[in-house]
Amino acid sequence: MVRLTDVTKEIAMQRDVRGLHEMIRHKVRTPLLGMLTSLGSRMPQEDVTELAATALKGTVRLRQTFEDVLAYLDAPGLAAPDQRYPPS
Repeated sequence: MVRLTDVTKEIAMQRDVRGLHEMIRHKVRTPLLGMLTSLGSRMPQEDVTELAATALKGTVRLRQTFEDVLAYLDAPGLAAPDQRYPPS
């Protein structure tokens, strides 16, 4: 006897989680790369101000990315109430 079980929901959830992980990786790495490039360079003093502004933009962008991820994780029905993250 063979018993078949519909696993469509489980597969869809796994695919969604994988997609979320890929999006988080991209969203976090992009501003970090800009910050590291800006802060890790040795250059003339006149360029330091511009690079500091670039690093600040990357930092703000990274913070917003984390806020977006936490808001997503806190969405109703996504996580159990005891798994929610405190607001920052």
